[in-house]
Amino acid sequence: MRFKKDNVRENILNAGKKEFFKNGYKDASMRDIAASAEITPGNIYRYFESKEELLDAIVKPTYEKVEEITKLKGKIRFDVFGRTNGFINLAINYSLDIIALYRYEIIILLNKSKGSKYQDVKEQLVEFTTTSINNTYPESNIELARVFASAAVSSVLTIMEEYLDEPDKIKVLSREFLTALFSNPMFKPIKEE
Repeated sequence: MRFKKDNVRENILNAGKKEFFKNGYKDASMRDIAASAEITPGNIYRYFESKEELLDAIVKPTYEKVEEITKLKGKIRFDVFGRTNGFINLAINYSLDIIALYRYEIIILLNKSKGSKYQDVKEQLVEFTTTSINNTYPESNIELARVFASAAVSSVLTIMEEYLDEPDKIKVLSREFLTALFSNPMFKPIKEE
């Protein structure tokens, strides 16, 4: 029985992340991943049975963190920018920390997972944001709320891709963008009960 080596597995994960980031899941090549990890293509399958299993090993921990955020439905209110609310600021800061720390994995999840079980994650995030907008601003136009939600998700992704190697800048610019977006006159603060 041959034993798997942790350093080989780690090299495969790193090579896989680079390949998925560069080419997306659908066009990623296990042969190219093996070459980048400096192993034979056959050896890669000792560690991961399939390309999907490799993708899962790379993005599942990040996906679970994104899921944590989307489970806060109804609790996140977008009228927090410029206002005081400890829970909301904590949730937003947590989200921005995840974005900065796991930026490669998030970009793979949201923009490069077509053909995998994760291909709908971006849409799920847009739906979560739309629901949060509607919970915060019940008088808002649902169609326009969806446009704002889509703009928020897409724009933060653009910031992540532009400043990939500057995680602090990603956080600052994302917060500034979201603050500007949600200070739109459409978003009138609701009265607290």
